[in-house]
Amino acid sequence: MTCPSSAQELDLRIPDIDGTLGGTGSSSGKQAGPSVEVRPVFQPGLTYRFTNRTEIQMQFPARGSREAVIEQQARFDAGVRKDGKGGIALKGVTERLKVDLKSWQESINYDSLQAEDRKSRLGQHLNQSLTQWIDIKINRENRLVSAEVGGREATTSPLKGFPRIGTDELRQIVVIALQGMPEKKVRPGERWSIQGGHRLEQGGEMTFDIICRYRGEVEFEQNRFLQIDLTGHVSGGVAIPVEGEDQPPGPRMDFHIPSLTGRILFDPLERMIRLSEQTVNMVVELPAAPGEEPMRVPVKQRSVLNLLHIVPTP
Repeated sequence: MTCPSSAQELDLRIPDIDGTLGGTGSSSGKQAGPSVEVRPVFQPGLTYRFTNRTEIQMQFPARGSREAVIEQQARFDAGVRKDGKGGIALKGVTERLKVDLKSWQESINYDSLQAEDRKSRLGQHLNQSLTQWIDIKINRENRLVSAEVGGREATTSPLKGFPRIGTDELRQIVVIALQGMPEKKVRPGERWSIQGGHRLEQGGEMTFDIICRYRGEVEFEQNRFLQIDLTGHVSGGVAIPVEGEDQPPGPRMDFHIPSLTGRILFDPLERMIRLSEQTVNMVVELPAAPGEEPMRVPVKQRSVLNLLHIVPTP
């Protein structure tokens, strides 16, 4: 059964996705060495495979630590837009999903390649990630302008309220691959800023202030890449997921990220990022019952997006 879901037409600067709250960008800093263009491009007729790995460590007061590792392998087929407009069309699917959850009492694992894992309660919740796809349109200015979801309709989950992983994460991979790039040629030492915000799913929003600095050419795994360093801070909030259709948003969960660091490695030959990694230290404020204080949970998160390969689309 197909359940297409059209997003509103957007025309926003990456990373201002899902409705901008406003944003500005500027550049400054020392300029030494030759100027280069750092602009990722999805090329028609090619297939791009990425792995996106997220490691999360949470420390609950009086409840001990929790850890989660989520790894998604995704495939994107690039082609021309069928609406006659310039730019690129991408069709993205999840090829494999691995989730490891751990607390001081127990651990739960899911690997979509393992038949027994797909039958578990966690598997029944996550299997839908493999049966849905996303069609993304990017315009000439390298901006994501629309996203449509298709595939098998999600069924009722045995894990009510547990976050789902799927097409939103596929879209986020494209956002990560395009975000933080300068709009003009840059030289080593040059900086630019990304400030503003965007709306999140489930009625949330996020504001950010990120400084990008072009370091220059570096060696990584015996290859030469162009590196961009990232620093900044982020804050916002999102409603806690509620199971079932037409349900009002759950209580709001706020987060504050005073420290964000990361880097982007860009492959000038393939014209695509090779690696994007970010480490954040944040505080998540969970809603409490009436008359009680919200719970503040320290969280450390590391995210790594890797380009596996680029091949002609079969």
